[in-house]
Amino acid sequence: MVESLRRVAPPPEPLFVAVTAVDDLKEPAAYRDAGVEAILHRPIRRSRLLLALGECVATEQPPLSTSPPTETGEEYFVPARILVAEDNAVNQQLVVHMLGRTGWDVDLAATGMEAVHAVASTRYDLILMDCQMPAMDGFEATRAIRAQESLTASSSSGASSGLPIIALTANAMTGDRERCLTAGMDDYLSKPFTQEDLLSIVNRWLSERQEEARTRVS
Repeated sequence: MVESLRRVAPPPEPLFVAVTAVDDLKEPAAYRDAGVEAILHRPIRRSRLLLALGECVATEQPPLSTSPPTETGEEYFVPARILVAEDNAVNQQLVVHMLGRTGWDVDLAATGMEAVHAVASTRYDLILMDCQMPAMDGFEATRAIRAQESLTASSSSGASSGLPIIALTANAMTGDRERCLTAGMDDYLSKPFTQEDLLSIVNRWLSERQEEARTRVS
């Protein structure tokens, strides 16, 4: 089954975790030979599931190039530090996995309040903001971050470009994009999304931010 799925799955190659009964007699080596990264026995505990996913992500391939494009057409990613604000631990791991080969530094925030505090203490180049989080959702967190930026800009001698914030939302209804933009977000990515979708929108905003910085310097 795993081998068949690998043949038909589009890139990037998916990771496979086997879920088996406790009395499964198949040797672990047989699963590894089939391309399975981890084995879980039912009943599955949430902590063991997260650990297995983390182990899979940790074995991923080395980063892609962050040097300028070459004549060979090597894919290029602007160097950056990114904050992922997402309360779901599995979704956190999936996003980190999607971003993992770019060379970007990625930090995690599990709540909107954590995201606000992180931005206040660390310089980020972009935020991926889940809209639905407990206590303080992505909309409220974005408004708080924009308020921080306004205070910083008013107390400094030069204007600064706003930090790009991309909304991650499970909704795809009419008006959702407008709600995100009204809250101060810059763009919108609806779940579920592919790695290509994510890398494309993030790299586009990072490239635009880098170009703006060059223009201000010149």
